[in-house]
Amino acid sequence: NYLVMLTVSDAMIDSPEELKKKKMPTGYFNSYKAIALLRSYLNIKFGVGDWISSYDSQQIYLNRLLIEKKKMNLRDVQNIVVSFFEEFEGIDKVIPSYALRFNNFAEGKEKRMHYSYNQKRSGDVMYSLVYSWTNSLNDREDYLAKYSYKRKVPLFFYGLDIKSKIIEKRVSVLDIAPSLLSKMGLPIMEECTGNILDF
Repeated sequence: NYLVMLTVSDAMIDSPEELKKKKMPTGYFNSYKAIALLRSYLNIKFGVGDWISSYDSQQIYLNRLLIEKKKMNLRDVQNIVVSFFEEFEGIDKVIPSYALRFNNFAEGKEKRMHYSYNQKRSGDVMYSLVYSWTNSLNDREDYLAKYSYKRKVPLFFYGLDIKSKIIEKRVSVLDIAPSLLSKMGLPIMEECTGNILDF
């Protein structure tokens, strides 16, 4: 008389050392050095100031009060940060918050970044790494940016009249909530945008 769902947040990440043995382009990305270079660049471009208020989980938070005080356009500053960050080796996607807020992305990393975005809490610019790159070992908080890593992980359902069955097709994390609600006979909320799995 119970139902258990089990999965993991992200798959095992191959180390750059292992990937280099397989002749893959790879490396460690040091976010602290990248942010330090960005700070210097913004100081040269706009004058000395604390242009970056904080950084966390592959999200850059700009000092909006300073930008407003200088009567600058926030989108223009975000675009400058995007252009600067795109030049780093190991960077895959760099997206300003306004693009995540006002656009729908159908697939890929952009879609995952869109689902990770919250207009009240997310940074002004979000970025992700190339598939074969990883963060420097001291950048532990960057592992919270789950949209950057391998997404193919196992998903198990057990209990409550579930028969032994393997679903071969790829499913989305968005399918979990409506599937659980449906199995328990509960109404499916409007916010549940995934599909109901047949298990």
